[in-house]
Amino acid sequence: MKFIAWLDELSNKDVDIAGGKGASLGEMWNAGLPVPPAFVVTADAYRYFIKETGLIDKIKEILKNLDINDTDKLNEASEKIRKMFEEVEMPDDLKLAIIEAYNKLSEICNEEDVTVAVRSSATAEDLPDASFAGQQDTYLNIKGAENVVKYVQKCFSSLFTPRAIFYREQKGFDHFKVALAVVVQKLVNSEKAGVMFTVNPITENYDELVIEAAWGLGEGVVSGSVSPDTYIVNKKTLEIIDKYIARKEIMFVKDEKGETKIVDVPEDMKEKQVLTDDEIKELAKIGINIENHYKKPMDVEWAYEKGKFYMVQARPITTLKKGKKEKKTVSEEDIESKILLKGIGASPGIATGPVKIIMDVKEIDKVKEGDILVTKMTTPDMVPAMKKAAAIITDEGGLTCIEGDAKILTDRGFMKIKDIYKLVKKGEKLKVLGLNSKTLKTEWKEVIDAQVRTAVRYEVGVYRKNKKTTDTIKITPDHKFPIFKDGGLQKIPLEDVINNNYSVLSIDYIPMIEEKYETLSDIMYLCGAILSDGHIVRKKDGRPFRVRFTQKNTEEKREFINKVLEDIKHINGEFRPFSNVRNGVVEYQTSKKQPSEILGHVEDNINTIPLYATESELIDFLAGYVDGDGCISRSRLEIYENVEHKKKIEGIILALYRIGAIPRMRVKKDTKTAVISIKNNIEKILSKTKRISIEKLNEFDSKIKVDAKLIDIAQMLPECKEYDYRGYLFKYFKNKSFIGVNKLYTYLKECKKVDTGLKSLLKKVELIKDSDIHSIRLTKINEDYGEVYNITVKANNDFDHNYVVWTKNYTPIVVFNCHAAIVSRELGTPCVVGTKKATEILKDGMIVTVDGEKGIVYEGEIKKVEEEKKSEVTTTIVQQVPIITATEVKVNVSMPEVAERAAATGADGVGLLRAEHMILGLGKHPRKILEEEGEEALIEALMEGIRKVADAFYPRPVTYRTLDAPTDEFRGLEGGENEPIEHNPMLGWRGIRRGLDEVDILKCELKAIKRLREEGYKNIEIMIPLVTHPDEVKKVKEIARDVGLELGKDIPFGIMVETPAAALIIEDFIKEGINFVSLGTNDLTQYTIAIDRNNELVSKYYKEDHPAVLKLVEYVIKTCKKHGIKTSICGQAGSRPHIVEKLVEWGIDSVSANIDAVETIRRVVARTEQKVILNFIRKSYLEKE
Repeated sequence: MKFIAWLDELSNKDVDIAGGKGASLGEMWNAGLPVPPAFVVTADAYRYFIKETGLIDKIKEILKNLDINDTDKLNEASEKIRKMFEEVEMPDDLKLAIIEAYNKLSEICNEEDVTVAVRSSATAEDLPDASFAGQQDTYLNIKGAENVVKYVQKCFSSLFTPRAIFYREQKGFDHFKVALAVVVQKLVNSEKAGVMFTVNPITENYDELVIEAAWGLGEGVVSGSVSPDTYIVNKKTLEIIDKYIARKEIMFVKDEKGETKIVDVPEDMKEKQVLTDDEIKELAKIGINIENHYKKPMDVEWAYEKGKFYMVQARPITTLKKGKKEKKTVSEEDIESKILLKGIGASPGIATGPVKIIMDVKEIDKVKEGDILVTKMTTPDMVPAMKKAAAIITDEGGLTCIEGDAKILTDRGFMKIKDIYKLVKKGEKLKVLGLNSKTLKTEWKEVIDAQVRTAVRYEVGVYRKNKKTTDTIKITPDHKFPIFKDGGLQKIPLEDVINNNYSVLSIDYIPMIEEKYETLSDIMYLCGAILSDGHIVRKKDGRPFRVRFTQKNTEEKREFINKVLEDIKHINGEFRPFSNVRNGVVEYQTSKKQPSEILGHVEDNINTIPLYATESELIDFLAGYVDGDGCISRSRLEIYENVEHKKKIEGIILALYRIGAIPRMRVKKDTKTAVISIKNNIEKILSKTKRISIEKLNEFDSKIKVDAKLIDIAQMLPECKEYDYRGYLFKYFKNKSFIGVNKLYTYLKECKKVDTGLKSLLKKVELIKDSDIHSIRLTKINEDYGEVYNITVKANNDFDHNYVVWTKNYTPIVVFNCHAAIVSRELGTPCVVGTKKATEILKDGMIVTVDGEKGIVYEGEIKKVEEEKKSEVTTTIVQQVPIITATEVKVNVSMPEVAERAAATGADGVGLLRAEHMILGLGKHPRKILEEEGEEALIEALMEGIRKVADAFYPRPVTYRTLDAPTDEFRGLEGGENEPIEHNPMLGWRGIRRGLDEVDILKCELKAIKRLREEGYKNIEIMIPLVTHPDEVKKVKEIARDVGLELGKDIPFGIMVETPAAALIIEDFIKEGINFVSLGTNDLTQYTIAIDRNNELVSKYYKEDHPAVLKLVEYVIKTCKKHGIKTSICGQAGSRPHIVEKLVEWGIDSVSANIDAVETIRRVVARTEQKVILNFIRKSYLEKE
């Protein structure tokens, strides 16, 4: 019997000896792959251990008649077995063999006592048809021979974790035929680590490889404790197709004692890409070699230390679907057909059909099912035709185009485009600033989609004469810009913009968003002064508690100081001079709550307030800011701010654009000072300043009144040459320089050659003069390759598919988005965009083949040189290991017909079975049933529906909620014409208040439940809706007694907490006698924030994560926990991951989600429970330190 095996003695045929991990490591070692040295304590050693120590009979006794579905008993059995494993003495011969092997490994690694990872390796773990992975334990940072022996023994015991016992019982594996080996491997003290899948496990695309990476040791990624970066690589080209850079809050590292501890990731690394692009490609190559060696898709764990990758484990991916076909691809070399066009592959797939060219939206009826739609550029009006088309080809268009860190102005303030992408993909609504192509005025546009990819990017900067620009942004060269050229808008790609030195459009005004903040009119000057030249003192938790205003009391500043001292009185404040006054400097302070909180709120939200404030309020704000820290310098008004105060800078920039002033920002060299300069509309601000007084305005007037709205006359209005009656415009055409549009208009108005041409020209100049645009020029600085994003806005025409991006120094630029690429991807239709001349080369009726992945259009139906071999990779379907959570995950059921589907989710029960939906399914009002068919008919109908659900879930609990029937819902039923008409049924005759008025119907419900319980359906529970007072509970219990049912004794009984009243007096309900509560967040939200969610005018304000709602929910959960009352949630919030995280942290007992959200919520719950445990461990580490 061999106790120890070294990697050079093992291959993937030795699973019985070394387990899945050990055999895989041996295979990789002998294939020449980078694997840290290791030895394996064999499966024979494990069998010897349990036999010699007498554990087999003891384990059999404990597992005899064990109900694995009883979590408490399963955990108890596991704990007993593991304790026996770890306390028994290891046989001496086995112990000696392990110590000798460890000493030899230390010699190989040139270390006295090498630090190792001790990893369990089950003999069934990595078989193709068994997903045992992760069921046994791994121990890191183990040092010293005695410790290695100790942790080998712990690994042996991990064959009997609750999860492993459950899985073997469920799959029918004999507990003693599954053995365990232990890998003892030199630990790579990784700087970064993670996992790699050689097939995309989500999309099952065999051409893609997925890498997950995080900082520190790999334990964080493998255990799911850390959110890793994700990189997707094309295996054929090694192109990085997609990247998701996660925010990484914690990492696992070794401390000075060699123990694993959890630490915070340094702030500058939290959102940094873990692997460089070169490292991603290097690792992908290793992954491809591993897959080629094993000849199957592999799941690999890797680590990176001192410039080198190490593979620490590789196993087959066991969760791919049966009969998964390799993705069909056709290379250009395999095709005889002629290539007609090349463009950008915008939506993958191959389609053949006849060409149908559409030059105008009025022609879309020409497109029939199976046609290839060809057009210059698609618009939203073409969607009906796009749905019919087999494929789409456009002359224009591109894909995603802007670097992830580029700023976009939304109705929530400035956001990075990569963050907008994430929000849009979560389904959140956003508006962004764009340009109306007809009026040339700015407007807010709804975002309807977002995309990401990697591509070549041009770094371009805003041209500054005789100055090196730092005002930059990265955009793909094919991205199109709306260029004003030859009297109208045109679409020009960035590459052509740069090569032809075209000017692009910037904007000079931001319109107010309709919704408005509570008025701050009286204090906006004060806000500007305090934010620029005052200080809001905050407590450790961030709450403001004091305002300071320190000034040198000079004649120049006296009026400014007095204005600030006076304005604070508008918010019940009073500045008092601090006692320590020297050199004429006075520190004014107020510690009153109201001014501190109001000014603190303004400071926190200054980057969004300007979007909702009036122009007069913003002029006051800017005047206060200028008086605090601004000056007149060389015909400019300048405002100074610390470059790290991004919110304040953004607030200033927005305020200036809102009043029509065009700011330019620069950062002083070798300082942290941002200088924001304004040339136009300065008089608006100076009319309200106190330090730079109104009297000084005339002094600067000749310099200040600058025409800042500059346009590229040669490009935009070449016809001006004909009316240059004094030759004044010659220099602007010769030098391609910009001219002030007001100056141009005045000059042309004086032209004596009045004809139709001049009248037409003046109208164009007037349009530009009254518009929100001006010209800027871009210059190329560099190019690189990286992640790019795009968004799509809702628009009525092709040219309105635009939005505004902002450079590093907040210069706005108008850009287009691509409509065809987005819609075709949604439809799953192959699409090639940007062919430039498809409408010229292709003819109606031609047969073509479109390859939407490669961006190629072929003549006719493609003919391959050889018939493509059909290949099929078959992989056995393996049910995933159940996720066991302490917090139960239940499901909401509305109709009995979906009970089987709901039960198939594996939910822990039904958290809400709605009575009213069963009644609606009958099509007849319950009152009419009682009157025409009698009580028995209604009871039988209810029993039939409830029975279906109770059957499907037995023995898991099913919580039936009594009738909650708003009058408007039942009015449409047969016999519902007598339902009262209410202005707001949500606040009307519904819930238990209606039940207590219609006792006969409530009794039918209670009788139906009683009979089902008597039939043996002991899994049914009952709860009542919309309670507001404990008296309602008392009355329902009395009615139940009349039908022979003791609520709370004969059957678990609870209430829905859907009103603030119920939440605030929850202890009174507990005293009245309940077993559980269920939080109905849909109603609780609308009653807390006074919004009818069915009212279209206000439904957009309906938010279940409103702080007030969450406070009530937290209070109910914690109060019930204190009294031993179980809590659940069954509103929409139970299907929202970010809310579920909070619920689990607060200690909720169960979460009930919609059917389609059960699996997602189960994963969220499991992850959150892990996080809670990790935080506890982390806290323990910190306390030890």
